[in-house]
Amino acid sequence: MIASPRRRQANMTIFINTLLSWSNVAGAIVVYYGTIFFYRLFFHPLAGFPGPKLAAISRWYEGYYDLILGGQYTLKIRELHGQYGANHPSPYQYHRICV
Repeated sequence: MIASPRRRQANMTIFINTLLSWSNVAGAIVVYYGTIFFYRLFFHPLAGFPGPKLAAISRWYEGYYDLILGGQYTLKIRELHGQYGANHPSPYQYHRICV
């Protein structure tokens, strides 16, 4: 039995509405960011270096010190050098002190 064009269109509309529901979109966003965080913590080339884990997964750590605390991130990096030695203060940076 062949479905009429109206019935096929109605079925397609139901399928698209179900696929793009808020719960599916929210779930996809959670999975996406969870995958990025997991990669940065365990598989990223800088993952093995010491440093705060929150700083290793996102740039929010740096943004907090620069925007909320008024540019204190440079001082925080100095503090992290004292705590960790060479450190990994963001997903894209590695700091080392050469003496």
